[in-house]
Amino acid sequence: MGYVWQPWSEDAADLPPGKRWQIGLLACLLHRHRPVPELQYAAEHHPFFSQPLVELCLRIPIYTLLRGGIDRALERAAFRDIVPGTIIRREHKGTVAMTAMSKIRECLPFLRELVLDGVLVKERIIDRFTLEPYLIGNRPMNHRVFWPFLSCIAAEVWAQKWDATAWRL
Repeated sequence: MGYVWQPWSEDAADLPPGKRWQIGLLACLLHRHRPVPELQYAAEHHPFFSQPLVELCLRIPIYTLLRGGIDRALERAAFRDIVPGTIIRREHKGTVAMTAMSKIRECLPFLRELVLDGVLVKERIIDRFTLEPYLIGNRPMNHRVFWPFLSCIAAEVWAQKWDATAWRL
């Protein structure tokens, strides 16, 4: 079985690609913050992520949101008189993924050894040949590969730590 980016997407083939992308982003936002229950003093509720606002967002046609082929065209038009033009015209503001990808490139030799020669590969939990193009061949990672790859790194570190602890017992 392959990795499924969003479970709902398996039943969304009849939706236009832009609407599927919008729903995916909303789903990511919905599941973004999951604190440890014991450490949470009060439940957090994002005020701009209420059901009526989400439904409103989904009713707005993609061609309105991308008017003129410009990402966030509706927001840019709404705030053009109060936000500096350099910000309104900005195409990218950077993301955590870009920073993490930069760190992955810096640590590639270490990550190659960690993941490709690790416990998860030895136990056949992950497939070495699937990861090799990204770690050896410098194949670029899109978002569907990047986040599962970070999960593999975290799981490998945990497995090695657990394995070392288990041998000491």
